[in-house]
Amino acid sequence: MTRSSIALRVVLFIVGLVVIFLGLNVGLGGIKTLGWQGAESSFVVTNEAQFAIRDSHIRFIGGLWLGAGLLLVAGAFALDRLRQALIV
Repeated sequence: MTRSSIALRVVLFIVGLVVIFLGLNVGLGGIKTLGWQGAESSFVVTNEAQFAIRDSHIRFIGGLWLGAGLLLVAGAFALDRLRQALIV
């Protein structure tokens, strides 16, 4: 393994961990709590049905971020097999 390959793997791993944290933060926290930034709400919900739809969309996006982070971390260990997925 070359130095550049090791450096790429380290960067993929670190960035993947950050993206996983952000995905979990958004996915588990949703809109109302601002993720893990605090438990207090920063706004008042006036339309519960509309809020539920938007909160669901935000949590879905958090799940996508989680998946992207897991791909980056997996790519750090299986760079050759996941090369095409990482390029995309």
